[in-house]
Amino acid sequence: MHAQALRTPTLGLTVLSLCLSIAIIGTAGRSLHVYYSEHSTNLWLLPVWPDHFDLRELQMLVGCAAAIVACNAVLGVSLVVAALPANGLVLITALLSTIVSIIALAFTTVLNYHAPKRDTLRTWTCRWSAVPRNLYSLGPPEEFHSLCNKTRFAYFSLIPLFILQLLLLGLGTWALFARRPQRSGHRELEKAGGGDGQYPLTNVPTGRQNPSFDTKSESSPQSYQGARVFAGKS
Repeated sequence: MHAQALRTPTLGLTVLSLCLSIAIIGTAGRSLHVYYSEHSTNLWLLPVWPDHFDLRELQMLVGCAAAIVACNAVLGVSLVVAALPANGLVLITALLSTIVSIIALAFTTVLNYHAPKRDTLRTWTCRWSAVPRNLYSLGPPEEFHSLCNKTRFAYFSLIPLFILQLLLLGLGTWALFARRPQRSGHRELEKAGGGDGQYPLTNVPTGRQNPSFDTKSESSPQSYQGARVFAGKS
């Protein structure tokens, strides 16, 4: 019961994280594609001054989201495949994805402080998309508004994505380290039984379980199937 109750919210958070990461890859990747395909012909993308744009923001967003997708995929598989050590994999993958999201947040934030001396595609398109076109249709391209929204979504989605990784890391840490008191309880039972596998009836583990992602862990009922309880010796 406890393992299932812990896996369900973890799977839910993992699915949300995957969806958000894929959306970031789609929006940031599409924006990069538009720039690479039009920067040499679109005057508003400054073809004679290509170094003005710092594309590392979008590249970092795509790389960060792809890394988190990989980590979340491993995490999700470990939750549904009973043969895998779910507790350890959840903690490791959540820790890695949290570190990646922190680095991406810090890096992209620093890049935006360089504008307007050196713009990201987001700062440039959002600045000029607010300028209205005149009667002669002179002004920034209409696609600047779409590019602004896409790059904004990719950038600001890092915040909820980072929060999701923190929640997964918290669940993984809790599931792994909450088992330690229960392991010490097993050692006390062995001492009480004289080390021969015979436990006093009063010290038999109850149905209460510690949180764990593993279907067959020390905190699950299956772990007690091999224990023999003796009320006394005949």
